[in-house]
Amino acid sequence: MFATDQWKLVRKLPSGADAHEMVATRDGRMVFVTNRRENTVSVFEVEPQRMVAKFPVPGGPDMPMLSPDGSRLWVSGRYGDTTTVLDAGTFRRLKTFRTQRSPHGVFLATI
Repeated sequence: MFATDQWKLVRKLPSGADAHEMVATRDGRMVFVTNRRENTVSVFEVEPQRMVAKFPVPGGPDMPMLSPDGSRLWVSGRYGDTTTVLDAGTFRRLKTFRTQRSPHGVFLATI
């Protein structure tokens, strides 16, 4: 955890094997971290700086992105050629679907 007003490391929190990328909720209260080697995503509460959940995501979870309304977490599966969509509140997997080779991220656009 970093204090962004001071650009200072405040505390190290273990996430998982090969912690790779993170995304924060719009209100800044929660952070999702992908752990590629162990095929999981960890969820942290910024205050009180603790892990509140860890759940499986197949395919070497890589780059997470939250939907514009914050209700869905999309995670590319770099090593499994997949993308997984999860309910960001319950962490329940809604769907995993095949993609082209080695997806490195998710981009969502609203029209």
